[in-house]
This record gives sequence, structure tokens and C-alpha cells, in this order.
Amino acid sequence: QDEIKWWNPNNYTIFPVTDPPTTVVTETEQAFGLSELKDKGAITTQTKENLIFLVAALPRDTRRNLSYTLNEFVLRCSFNSKDCNMERDFKLHVDPEYGNCYTFNFNDSVELKNSRAGPMY
Repeated sequence: QDEIKWWNPNNYTIFPVTDPPTTVVTETEQAFGLSELKDKGAITTQTKENLIFLVAALPRDTRRNLSYTLNEFVLRCSFNSKDCNMERDFKLHVDPEYGNCYTFNFNDSVELKNSRAGPMY
């Protein structure tokens, strides 16, 4: 029996194939530019690009909620032996391809300078 393996970072989920493959081009394949593609790499690339465009069209709040929050992403933060102020020291940028991105030390009005380097600091 044929199977489709859907990849996620934790494991493969296996779904049985119940319908025979079809050669009829669907309206969706046509709309997403997949009808002329035969190469698996080209199909994968086109599908990824389509997903990025679909996510980019979502409202900003929806896109933000699809990704990790700052507290989920940064488990612990200190600078010059002091705890970071998560709201003051990080700025959120919502990217349709990468999700939530956070910039540390973006605020020119807060002086965060370091004169030491290495893992001990």
C-alpha cells in the first residue's frame, strides 16, 4: 500500500493513500502555478513560495500568533550580569518566511554597551 510521509521536526506522520493518483489538473494547481511543473524540486520550491505569499497576506496579528512569542523563544537573557528587560530590550519583526524575529539592543535611548567578550560574560 502506498503511503505519504509528512515531515515535521519531531517525526514522520504516515498517512495511507486511499485515492489513486490523478492526472487531471485541478483549479488549485493551476492557480498556484503547479500545473506545468514535473520536477519534484521545482514543485517544492514553488509550493514554499506560495505558502510565503499566503502567510504574508494574513493580518499581522494572525502572523504573529502563528510563531513563537519572545518568552518561548528566549528562555533566559542577561547583559553585563543584569537580567534583560524583555519588553524594553527586544523589538519584534514579523517576517512571512521566518515568523517572529526579535532584535536585541535596538533602542538607541537605552545604553547597552559591552567592553568584555567571551562565554563568561
